[in-house]
Amino acid sequence: MKHIKLKIFLNLKNFYELSFEIKQEKDADMKAMKQQIARSVYAKLNNLFVMYKPIWREMNALFKNVKSLEDVKAVKWERA
Repeated sequence: MKHIKLKIFLNLKNFYELSFEIKQEKDADMKAMKQQIARSVYAKLNNLFVMYKPIWREMNALFKNVKSLEDVKAVKWERA
């Protein structure tokens, strides 16, 4: 189960980082590229959510109070 939690955590972290980077991006081409990457990460997260809903919710709760890119980068998951 640890590898599933890690996979969900890393995909969530990537998605949240991309979301904040997209908001800050000024270049339209770069923004479009990041949006496409975010869509593929979102699709993967959606599959993981369907298969592992309780674990997904636990990992997503770590990102509950993020308000900036720095907040997202500061989120750590303690592997027990």
